Amino acid sequence: MILDTYFRRIGYGGATRPGLALLESLHLLHPGAIPFENLDPLLNRPVDITPDAIAAKLIHGRRGGYCFEQNSLFHDVLAALGFTVSPRAGRVIWNAPEGAARPALTHRITKVSLPDGDYIADVGFGGQSPTAPLRLVPDAEQQTPHGRFRFLKSEGVFELQFHTADGWRGMYRFADEIQGLADFEVANWFTSTHPRSRFRQNLVGARVIGDMRVNLLNKTVTAWRAGENGETRMLTGPADLERFLVETLGLALPAPVEAIWDKIPL
Repeated sequence: MILDTYFRRIGYGGATRPGLALLESLHLLHPGAIPFENLDPLLNRPVDITPDAIAAKLIHGRRGGYCFEQNSLFHDVLAALGFTVSPRAGRVIWNAPEGAARPALTHRITKVSLPDGDYIADVGFGGQSPTAPLRLVPDAEQQTPHGRFRFLKSEGVFELQFHTADGWRGMYRFADEIQGLADFEVANWFTSTHPRSRFRQNLVGARVIGDMRVNLLNKTVTAWRAGENGETRMLTGPADLERFLVETLGLALPAPVEAIWDKIPL
């Protein structure tokens, strides 16, 4: 029943035999149907990452979520379909200043082992989420429907990079080590409740629409294609925000839009 409702949520109606073709199809459809968003942390609501809570929110509740929800759901769907999967945790370096301190493990991803090799599935990195699984091999540029990616490797640590209009930029680093539920519970607690968490301080949203990525950071909306800088506009008020969240991201609002607007930093 969970698989059926998930397939309806993302609009998939094909074969369900585990393999690269199915993995690629689901990985492309997921970020187009289930947006990235942090409305709960912004509204000072802790995020529940138990499987039932994630399904109620992301599948049945017309909501999105962030990595601990998105990639947990995707991991469990793949496992139910018969894929060999295991969770990993990453240290986000996107937008980190040069020389910044080593970040905590606050990103969840999924390793998928197929007969032809290992892949990383990540449907929960927001505006730069890959829209295809990435082969876990270093130094190989990998083209996806929405941009180019590559892994670098140094001293046993992988770094995922995304090619932007300004060149390659690091997204996160991770070791090829399985993480347990307790690790994600602690990281999720910090991410969703700590005052210094960026998800407590900023409104973030993202969705893939056709060949475009549409991103939201506070009051700034950016629509762009891979390799381009994109076009930006500023939201003008609560009504404009509501239209964007409901019509563009496809969300059911968890609170009056005025309460969300008031939480956005000036």
